[in-house]
Amino acid sequence: MGPIHLDIFCRVIDNYGDAGVCLHLARSLSTVKPQGGTSEQPFDVRLFCDDLRVLHTIATAADYDNPNLTFCSWEAPLDHYEPSDVIITAFSCRFDEPTLKTLQQATTKPLIINLEYLSAESWVEDCHMLPSPVDGLTSHFFFPGFTARTGGLNLDPDFIAQCQEQLNQPSSEGMTLSLFGYHNPAVKRLLTALAASGRHCELKVFSGLAQDNLNQLYQQQLQIGESFQPSPEITCTIVPMTDHSGYDQVLLNSDFNLVRGEDSIVRAMHTGHPFLWQIYPQEEQAHIVKLTAFLDCMERTLEEQGSVADLKSRMDLLRATMLSYNEALPEGTEDPLTRPDFLPLFLERCGPLFSTWARYLCAQPTLSARLTSFIFSKLSAT
Repeated sequence: MGPIHLDIFCRVIDNYGDAGVCLHLARSLSTVKPQGGTSEQPFDVRLFCDDLRVLHTIATAADYDNPNLTFCSWEAPLDHYEPSDVIITAFSCRFDEPTLKTLQQATTKPLIINLEYLSAESWVEDCHMLPSPVDGLTSHFFFPGFTARTGGLNLDPDFIAQCQEQLNQPSSEGMTLSLFGYHNPAVKRLLTALAASGRHCELKVFSGLAQDNLNQLYQQQLQIGESFQPSPEITCTIVPMTDHSGYDQVLLNSDFNLVRGEDSIVRAMHTGHPFLWQIYPQEEQAHIVKLTAFLDCMERTLEEQGSVADLKSRMDLLRATMLSYNEALPEGTEDPLTRPDFLPLFLERCGPLFSTWARYLCAQPTLSARLTSFIFSKLSAT
């Protein structure tokens, strides 16, 4: 049996985030030999994206050399579309009218999968892999997640191997940080807290929204390559947005990662380094519900592992810090970012949480592995 043809449709909303999730998945499906199926080759993948500029910014040289991966413009409705065996629509994006009509009239219907956003909320397990009628077609929900009853996390084997190797190495004595985020007033509180430790911190701030936020908070006009010291202990340098391979190395080589959205958090948490997650803001604080669900899931999992002493108090500190970083700390709760001993306290108390959580995650089947099993089970049944 030859390769299975698979299309991924992506509309870019969160700039690098949506494209990043889709590119990582496309890369994995087009390079890794499927396990448990009848095909002896990776999937032949076409990635349709409505903003190829963003996609080209984060793609690597290996992506362009990959014979099983093709980037296709979806910046206008497709004049002619030949459906593949499998179609993945990312984050409930809708087909353009000509493509939808083609699919509705197709004699042989492709397997359509709706890749949803990452969530640790309990209802996700009940909806995972369920069929749903949409626009006269049947689509199946596929939810990335942290438990065995979800779709796993969007990681490739090479990056997991790098993370596992690093987890077995002693921690660095330095303090380098990376910042990839949206507008966030909490960044200023965090930098003040870091300065209070008396430890010199080198902060790489990625160009774009994180750069704009830093400039606004400190009334600067920093451009790529320029540095600024908000205090003698802190040096912030604006660095250009890099491709996926470069960003992976930044995450692996930083002692502390400040990340945003879905794609970067999945990778940051596998490194075992401390991280703070600025979750994508949503109306009516829906994103805080998701953040709380993630922290609850993390605490339950670590409790089951039974390898972290005094787990609750450690998680209480992590929870308060994450909520503060997302401007959602309940009124009357002490803000860890205002403590002069924040950095040593956070590293000592929360460090074991990050490393143990990373070891657990690195041992789990990936999104592409679970997705492959689902695809073969559906195709073999038809």
